Amino acid sequence: LNLASLGKLSSSIAHEIRNPLAAISTASELLAQSDGLPEEDRQIANIITNQTLRANHIIEDILAMSRRTTAKPEQLNLFTVLKELKQELIAQNLGLPQKLHIICPHDKTIHFDPKHLQQICWNLGSNALRHGQCGTLTISVHNNRIDFKNQGQPFKVNTQKNLFEPFFTTHNRGTGLGLHICRQLCHDNHASLTYHHLNGNHVFRIEFNLDLA
Repeated sequence: LNLASLGKLSSSIAHEIRNPLAAISTASELLAQSDGLPEEDRQIANIITNQTLRANHIIEDILAMSRRTTAKPEQLNLFTVLKELKQELIAQNLGLPQKLHIICPHDKTIHFDPKHLQQICWNLGSNALRHGQCGTLTISVHNNRIDFKNQGQPFKVNTQKNLFEPFFTTHNRGTGLGLHICRQLCHDNHASLTYHHLNGNHVFRIEFNLDLA
């Protein structure tokens, strides 16, 4: 199989799995709500629901990788994009307002596909809050650079080398596709995505408006 055929096959399999997965999830949710269900059985039903959600996230990542679309960049107000990201992170209970900081000129613009930028920022922001220390996140913009920064011990050298490889993950609930997809989307928009550890902080850095030809 060539890469294109493998992508189509993966997408087809993922779509086929989603239907029975949705049925399992619905059935387990209904079971958990049943009157008179023993608490032990209710806990098992909740485990089934949570694991089907996890499986669905894996499928979403595979589909995102297989249906990668051509970038359609637009001139975007970067402060607005980051402000909306902060609001969404708070709405999803991933962070507290006082622990999410955005440092960005209000008139800063970026030439980027809006859907791609939203996906990248959500992935980097939610990862930082889920896996970082203290539940803090600072997103700072300087010139043509966006830094997503959170406190944490440095990754091991081998981990740093493989962070952006597909299916590599440091968490048992991860798919290992998120950072790989983010880097590919950055490249499609003439940007780069790199990892650094600076002054006790994990820093995922986007540099945009690059000449990658």
